[in-house]
Amino acid sequence: MLPLTRFQQALLVMLITIPFAVFIILTLNPAWNPAPSLPVFHFYIVTFTSLIALVVASFVLIGIGTTGDVQGTFVSMAFVAMAGFFMTHGALTPGIAIEGEYVSIAVGWAGRLSLLAGGVLLGIALADLPPQMQRWVTLNRRILWLILGVAFAVHLWISFDFPEWLEDAIRNQVFSGMLALLIAGIFMWAAFRAWSTYRRNPRTLPLALSIGLPWLALAQISQYAAPVWALSWWLYHILMLLAFSLAMIALVLEYEQILDFKLTRYFVSLSIIIAALLAAGLGEIAVRLTGIEAARWPLVGLSLVSFMVFFLIVFLVVRHGSTILDERAMALRREKQWRTDFTNLLVHDLKSPITAIRGSLNLVTLVNKDELQADQKRYLRRADQASKDVLGMIDNLLDVERLEGGAIPFNPAFFDTVQLLKECVDSVHDTATLNHVTVSASIPEDLPLVEADQGLLRRVVQNLLANALRFAPSDGYLYVRANATNNQLTVSVSDNGPGVPESDRVRIFDKFQQGQGAERGGAGLGLTFCKLAVESHTGRIWVEDNPSGGAGSAFIFTIPIVRAA
Repeated sequence: MLPLTRFQQALLVMLITIPFAVFIILTLNPAWNPAPSLPVFHFYIVTFTSLIALVVASFVLIGIGTTGDVQGTFVSMAFVAMAGFFMTHGALTPGIAIEGEYVSIAVGWAGRLSLLAGGVLLGIALADLPPQMQRWVTLNRRILWLILGVAFAVHLWISFDFPEWLEDAIRNQVFSGMLALLIAGIFMWAAFRAWSTYRRNPRTLPLALSIGLPWLALAQISQYAAPVWALSWWLYHILMLLAFSLAMIALVLEYEQILDFKLTRYFVSLSIIIAALLAAGLGEIAVRLTGIEAARWPLVGLSLVSFMVFFLIVFLVVRHGSTILDERAMALRREKQWRTDFTNLLVHDLKSPITAIRGSLNLVTLVNKDELQADQKRYLRRADQASKDVLGMIDNLLDVERLEGGAIPFNPAFFDTVQLLKECVDSVHDTATLNHVTVSASIPEDLPLVEADQGLLRRVVQNLLANALRFAPSDGYLYVRANATNNQLTVSVSDNGPGVPESDRVRIFDKFQQGQGAERGGAGLGLTFCKLAVESHTGRIWVEDNPSGGAGSAFIFTIPIVRAA
């Protein structure tokens, strides 16, 4: 995922602040803050929100969206806890399923416990835990889940049998206010941590949490401060639904990208959401058409049973299809492993003799440097350069396989961007002079230090320069430009060669692909390596027309800047 631009960051701030503005406006203008008592709608929205939270937890439990067992454990526990307590909040909706003197107290506590448990567990998930605690969590996850289950059981016991115990606490405004501020503060801190995580490693879930957690903070304030049934009170239900939905969408997007994609898990998770929506909708349609309130729940139950039967039938079909896809995916993985092994063997067998050829050429040049004529020296230099190019192709072939398999070491560190770019430009001057190509550069001296894999980026720039040299005509030019804007380092390498047709500008980065009609050397792997290396830094690379006008093209890549502290 690419880092956000300034415009996108401004939109993110608007998404976070608009609900706060709406809440303030409703609170300050009672005439705009009516209180429609809609217990059935309350039950529906709470139940649906809880189901989405359970889907989020199911994706996190299989390792999607989080980094490591510890973070995954606490994030999944957070969403399970919020789903459980919030579902109790819905079940205790007055006039729906349970009647009693203290139901209004128990329903309020269930809602607050939902946000309290979620805030604490998400805060722990996003905190930097000591290694000893991380090891303990990894070894004792079952104990943590047992503690959560016992806490939920105690909550149910008190809510249904002794709700009066909660009355004094919930009517204590000082205690309730301090608890609301504490929970809201935890969510805001967790949002800051999620944003920091996204800045270091742009991924979908941390970005979604950066938006959703401030909404949950406002939900806690709305739950505490707003009058029951008022629009400002309904706001907290809507915000929880939006926050959970945003997290679910982020996890689904990440799940679609993993290699171990299970169609059945995808189908089950999303079917639950769709079935709940349809069942609730049919129940409400029946009530509106017949005017009989008693028709709602029988039809909802009948719809759920019908959907369950239909779901089981379709699930068997999907499962069979998923099995076929898994078998084919396994065959593709075996084929890919065979190709990787063959590539490694080929690289090893080719690299040794070519290295020996280069060594012999250098030895001949060194021993006979005073006896060689100018033409002979030029031929030896060209032979040495050709063997060097072949070695570069072999390295690209090997590294492309490693990058695709995630096996190449990635060693980010802060380094001087200006020095790296100048060294790369200097390294091609001799070859450019030999081919009568002029090399020039515009590299500002104030480019920041960036945190990246210096070796990979050096190879990217060198490959783009070598690529441009092969395209540039005799008496042509090659131009390198760099700048740092919007927290991104942008580097472009342009030439005045034949250019890249519009139809080839995406395909040219694929393995063994070159522009149609191009007379370049190479195996078509250098640009593939560049694309994989840049994307490993969460950057992007593309080709466009020569910005100077006329013939030629410019290859441009950007990577996010993580500045040195």
